[in-house]
Amino acid sequence: MKYLFAFALILSVFSSTSVLAQESKTMTIKTRKNVSPEDVLYIIRSNSAEEFPVEHASLKTIDSDWIEAVDVLKDTSAVERYGDKGANGVVIITLKEDEAAANEFLKKLKESK
Repeated sequence: MKYLFAFALILSVFSSTSVLAQESKTMTIKTRKNVSPEDVLYIIRSNSAEEFPVEHASLKTIDSDWIEAVDVLKDTSAVERYGDKGANGVVIITLKEDEAAANEFLKKLKESK
């Protein structure tokens, strides 16, 4: 099975103050073997524990100031929690509760569900 190997994505994506405002920045995602970044399951979580799966491309719209925590699940823990969708690894991004822009982003995710 394929598994997420390294987590350079979040470090490189969120090292700038605003990924959206700095489009010239590139992000590097390192994965094991034949796993592409698009194969990884990305979850945006609110502090109230609501979870929203998002596409890899959506990560560019998240401002690093909104992020409270980033967790990476791989191997059996990812599959146990998210089933086959988590077979290539799971990146869980928890957003801060007190960020108005982050709350607006979460609101849009809820509406698109």
